[in-house]
Amino acid sequence: MRLGEVICQTVLGQAIIAAGPDFADNIQLVSAESIAVNHLITRNKKDFDAAKISVLNPEEWLALQEVATLEAKLTPSPGP
Repeated sequence: MRLGEVICQTVLGQAIIAAGPDFADNIQLVSAESIAVNHLITRNKKDFDAAKISVLNPEEWLALQEVATLEAKLTPSPGP
């Protein structure tokens, strides 16, 4: 069995026993957690209550990106 198949079976197995009400959402969440992403972005936040990572809707994520962009512009770069 190849590594990709093992990873896929592991993700699917964890998704089956996950607490979320929707199998497809569980696959997304287990996959996201397995690669340690900062945020999972979805319009269906209610199905991700058990998430160990930040779950944002697209508007929330865009707002975070705007703040990060503004902070980057306001932070002085180190001089030579």
